[in-house]
Amino acid sequence: MGHPLEIGLYGALLNKFGHDRVQFKPEATPVKERMQALQEIAGGKAKVFEGQSGMGLMETFPLGLSGTMPGSEIPWAIIALWKALKENDLIRAQKIHTCVAQLVAFQTSIDAYVAVEKYLLVKQGIFNSTRQRGPVGFTLDEVTKSQIDSVFEQLRQCVSPSI
Repeated sequence: MGHPLEIGLYGALLNKFGHDRVQFKPEATPVKERMQALQEIAGGKAKVFEGQSGMGLMETFPLGLSGTMPGSEIPWAIIALWKALKENDLIRAQKIHTCVAQLVAFQTSIDAYVAVEKYLLVKQGIFNSTRQRGPVGFTLDEVTKSQIDSVFEQLRQCVSPSI
């Protein structure tokens, strides 16, 4: 949605306000390349946070991320992924990332994102209802819920030693 900010604008913000006050969360694809350009103009000192439900962590973590801003449905999994990356346990990180990617694959639109996120929040006892305010362009059917449940259980198994 919308248009990405130009990398030069990031540089201008850094020059005006300094590295301690300016933080970034690049969303425009390709994220890795935009983050590399951002770190280049910031001399490697940019404070950058990853978003995109943890999808870019495997490739952006080595570029000097300051943190991640995950969605609310599986922050415990993103924390485990972050820890695995910090500990350079790339095998564990890849296993967690694979499950996260499979869950994110169900989120093909904003309505699907909301439906999947609410479904997982109810599943974990955080929300009481998956109800969405209309109009809604996507609802989960029983087959998709079963598939999500299967991937979610795999993710729990991957993460369980670190929770």
